[in-house]
Amino acid sequence: MFKNHDCILITGVAGFIGSNLADYLLSDASLNVVGIDNFDDNYSAEIKKENLHNAMMNPRFKFYQADIRNPNEIENVFRKNKIETVIHLAAKVGVRTSMNQPIEYLNTNELGTANIL
Repeated sequence: MFKNHDCILITGVAGFIGSNLADYLLSDASLNVVGIDNFDDNYSAEIKKENLHNAMMNPRFKFYQADIRNPNEIENVFRKNKIETVIHLAAKVGVRTSMNQPIEYLNTNELGTANIL
């Protein structure tokens, strides 16, 4: 599916979907994967580290602990890698929390997405 691409960026790579997608893409020996995650405390950092275990063992995977809300961190990732495809999965999740922290959700889910674009 991505055979013509040098490198695929996955935001939110330490989450359940992002980490499984990274493992799947890395099963194709022609692909390189770059992952970004900020280890948001929405759920345990230990779970996220475990999610990334397989990818971290692969030499074709690079991980950046970065926040999509920080344009300097995102520019750094793009500057250091020849990214051809972006799969944007990073987001603040959880309905109850979003009602208590609407600005935090707006900053991450909308402004963070704008930084990725």
